[in-house]
Amino acid sequence: LAGGGFTETRFGDHYDLGPVIGRGSTSTVHRSTQTRSGTTWATKVITEEQLRGGQFSALADQFAVEIGALRSCDHPNIIKLEDAIVTEGCLYLVMEHLQGGELFDYVVKRGTLSEAEASAILRDLASAVRYMHAKGIIHRDLKPENLLLTREPPCGLFPEVKIIDFGLSKMLTEPTSIATSFLGTRGYLAPEMLKRQHYSKAVDMWAFGVI
Repeated sequence: LAGGGFTETRFGDHYDLGPVIGRGSTSTVHRSTQTRSGTTWATKVITEEQLRGGQFSALADQFAVEIGALRSCDHPNIIKLEDAIVTEGCLYLVMEHLQGGELFDYVVKRGTLSEAEASAILRDLASAVRYMHAKGIIHRDLKPENLLLTREPPCGLFPEVKIIDFGLSKMLTEPTSIATSFLGTRGYLAPEMLKRQHYSKAVDMWAFGVI
């Protein structure tokens, strides 16, 4: 884990781990509380059972990329990383707690969005993608399920949306760099990725167009 951006300390010395609020293919997400400040966070945890499954090295590398990407970003429409801790055989990512749910669920619940609301959401997303690309980061899994609302918007106001889940992201070393890995969510994949060709940051713009 050397150089992976992790802090080696006891998670319980700084945070109280609360109930599960989400699950992914390689992690669970808990609501947690910082003992010093009382602030509520969302903490992504890789469990000891998963680590014992021989996935430790690959998952540590994946988390190291996610941490590097999140620590490079400071944008109102990108989730913020507070802490990254490795301790007692577990990995913890302590992140901003967003309480409004997925954009996907919001749209399904509303049935339809007005042009004004849709354009406001997409304007914020476009700003975040432009910022991310300027930092040399490709997200590679942009979709409504990876866009969370900060909170349920008050009546008459548009929701604030943030990009989450940088687990499949890649940090490019040069502005003209390309990538080759085939990953992401099929309905949002650009043609060059589906054809197993080299691709650039433009694949995020294809996903943006699908959204």
